[in-house]
Amino acid sequence: MAWPFDDPRLGELLAERHRDLARRYAGVTDHPADPVEPSEFVPPSGTSLVALADGVPAACGSLRRLEPRVGEIKRMYVGERSRRRGLGRAILAMLESEAVQLGYSSIRLETGVRQDEALAFYQAAGYRPIPCFGRWMDSALSVCYEKGLAAKRP
Repeated sequence: MAWPFDDPRLGELLAERHRDLARRYAGVTDHPADPVEPSEFVPPSGTSLVALADGVPAACGSLRRLEPRVGEIKRMYVGERSRRRGLGRAILAMLESEAVQLGYSSIRLETGVRQDEALAFYQAAGYRPIPCFGRWMDSALSVCYEKGLAAKRP
């Protein structure tokens, strides 16, 4: 379901995400910061989605405009207790569908070299490696992907 990107009920899930990344990248000091503005993740150019398990946020993902006809996925995460239930695939599929509705012809994203599960997940979902973009261009710890989207049919 769509939720505001900055909804406080997501706090613990996003805090878990932050702890996971901090553990994976302990000691790294040269990775670029990734600030986001919640207003970027609302229609007509974006969305933010949450999957609930027992009424508690269990997985999330957001979409924003990167450039004309290109969306960017941000903050994809499935809580540790909710993994292997298909929630990540469901969020990603809904983000892709929403991207088509918003008029995007492709989606890009960045993930990290120390996130083996994410690398395999995106490749299995049809995302192909591309040269890194934006703040990630010079980051040796980043891997960027893109996927073309089928056009919306009338």
